[in-house]
Amino acid sequence: MDLFAAFGVFLACVACCMVMGLPQFLALLVGLVCFFLVGLHRGHRAADLVQMTLTGMKTSVKVLRILVLIGLLTALWRAGGTVAFFVWGGAQLITPRTFILVAFLLPALFSLAFGSSFGVVGTAGVILMAIARSGGANLTVTAGAIISGIYVGERLSPASSSAALTAAVSGAEQRAFQHEMWRATPLPMALSLAVYGVLSILCPIRQVDSHIIEALESGFQLSWVTLLPAAAVDENAIGQIQRLVLLLPWLKISAFLSITVSCVLAAICALFVQGMDLGELLLACLVGYQTAQPGLADIMAGGGLSSMINVVLTVVLSCAYSGIFNGTGLLDPVTDRVGHLVDRVGLF
Repeated sequence: MDLFAAFGVFLACVACCMVMGLPQFLALLVGLVCFFLVGLHRGHRAADLVQMTLTGMKTSVKVLRILVLIGLLTALWRAGGTVAFFVWGGAQLITPRTFILVAFLLPALFSLAFGSSFGVVGTAGVILMAIARSGGANLTVTAGAIISGIYVGERLSPASSSAALTAAVSGAEQRAFQHEMWRATPLPMALSLAVYGVLSILCPIRQVDSHIIEALESGFQLSWVTLLPAAAVDENAIGQIQRLVLLLPWLKISAFLSITVSCVLAAICALFVQGMDLGELLLACLVGYQTAQPGLADIMAGGGLSSMINVVLTVVLSCAYSGIFNGTGLLDPVTDRVGHLVDRVGLF
């Protein structure tokens, strides 16, 4: 009964945070206290429960390093013009009967490189929805295409924090885990391409608003250099660096190292291509990128270490839950019953 009461309080707090727009880590913190009290009620010593909590939190260390780098990356890619180039280049492919397909493919490719579904939906997603609204496209279908696209990178990208967290909590080796994700991808990807290809024909956009594209062109120095991102290299070197950056995660180079390389190149691009001051760039890394371009302020601003605070706290507290559940065996009765159900009806 005490466990049900703890879950009841926890789920009530989750609902309240959702309704009131509060960060979910607050609900997780309340839930952690509740399950800690359940452990005490069932005879576990406070010191042992604290040790279980810390053991669970240790599993998040590897993911936290990546999350911090992603916070930097989301600001640096904005500042360096990489985000702008992705969106600008994708917008060039839009025709009345290809818009929905582009709305799926552009976030998919962007999230594969970026590793953050939130970063992609907050930039390319917002811009695509603005184009859809101004051009009279079906907003529901467009939103579905965007969400489907960002899920591709969240699932498959070596820089994906979700994939890293899932592997860490489950005790799986991240590269083997993602190899399995790639193995299972071709069929759903083919079906998605077919569905959004058909929807592009059935739900065409009437016109493409050029104001956003013009704002990107006037607000950033757009070139292939910003796509790398890199600066101060000749045209022959660009191809080599581009292949290096894109292939690093797949050549048994850690996600941490590959994201670090990308951050350095993006910083160089922001300083020497976009002409940012060093102090301005450092501030963007901390509190997020800001642009003075009126037409881009709402869609290009953001990122930085501050944007990852809620995510980091959520990850740490979630891992603490696993430590308490594993150490106390609170969920053993449930998992035992599920195990019997698996034997009867199968794992799925």
